[in-house]
Amino acid sequence: MNSYTQNPTVQGIKDYLSYGSIVIVAVLLFALLADSNKWFANFVYVFCLLPSLFLIRKNYVAFKNTWSVLGMLFLYAFYSACVLFFYKSGADHLKFFLFLLLFYIFVFINFNTDKRIFGLFFSILIVSVVFLTYGAFDAENLGVQRYGFGNINENRLTILFALPFAWLGWHCSLKDNTYKYAAWLLFFMYVTFNFYLLGSRSILFLVGTYLAFFIYEFRRELKIKEIVFIFSLIFILSCFFVFYDPLYEKLIARGSSYRMEIWIDVVNRMADKQCFLFGCGKTDTYKFLGIFDNPHGVFISSFYYYGSVGFLLLLTFLTVCFLKLEGFYRAWFVACLAFFVFTHVELIRKPSVIWIYFWLPLFMGLINKKKAEDV
Repeated sequence: MNSYTQNPTVQGIKDYLSYGSIVIVAVLLFALLADSNKWFANFVYVFCLLPSLFLIRKNYVAFKNTWSVLGMLFLYAFYSACVLFFYKSGADHLKFFLFLLLFYIFVFINFNTDKRIFGLFFSILIVSVVFLTYGAFDAENLGVQRYGFGNINENRLTILFALPFAWLGWHCSLKDNTYKYAAWLLFFMYVTFNFYLLGSRSILFLVGTYLAFFIYEFRRELKIKEIVFIFSLIFILSCFFVFYDPLYEKLIARGSSYRMEIWIDVVNRMADKQCFLFGCGKTDTYKFLGIFDNPHGVFISSFYYYGSVGFLLLLTFLTVCFLKLEGFYRAWFVACLAFFVFTHVELIRKPSVIWIYFWLPLFMGLINKKKAEDV
């Protein structure tokens, strides 16, 4: 009897690299190399969302045990759309919510095994290392300026590059293999290179929150020498930021971020318009402090645009997500929220890099929890 036996190497590659990994890497390259988000969004529509639309009927089981998260996301999207519709500025949030549902199906289909998850994060890690290394060599005389990758905001680039390094440190620590020291060292090197190139001070808040959750999660497994190693890296990194002139100059060059002044102006503006309950919408052309177009931060933006009702719906959705997530996904989720205090405006939006560093790991975490509950 004739039978076809596949090459073990080829089969091994297929176990780790799925169609989804190839698409996400391609999307990431579009984001880093293209000058417009239009190409990024169109690529996601064609290669992520369209296939999911045809496969959603066969994968309806994906929604089992996640109705609470997706239901709260729908309520927040529906309410936000109603507010925007009332102010005659469109109701795109419902459309973006449906796009996110299709993206959830895409994640469910393509990242349903540990090997595929490993293949995805490792692929993103390689891309991040290549671009950061190229940027470091190309930015010889960068000074206090920021290095540009494509057309992406520096804060978004910062958290995008942080994702694979944070995952690597967690993965190696969870497996308790000999590579964890190298993974931690690589993570702290990433922080240094990232700040030197992009100059986003919010990365320090992101890393601090993530490390706090990391140490708490592994508090029983960490040995004394490992704790000493981690805190030694933190001390060395702190010395670099204080005593190495290029980093120190970049740390202080931009002065105050004006966040507190912007947020005080937001509250004053809401008091003037009497929109604390249901929000002020987005049609207002008011510039905060006479300069800034938005309130600078996901939470304060939700409060300003959608009022106390929208803000509470957002907090409820995030709380349900937190309770559903575990391990790395929970730590990364909380680190993202800490980062979002100072940056970003909307979580529900058309395809952009936030789909890679926030929605992708969030959906993977929900699917990972669902698999554990189904066993």
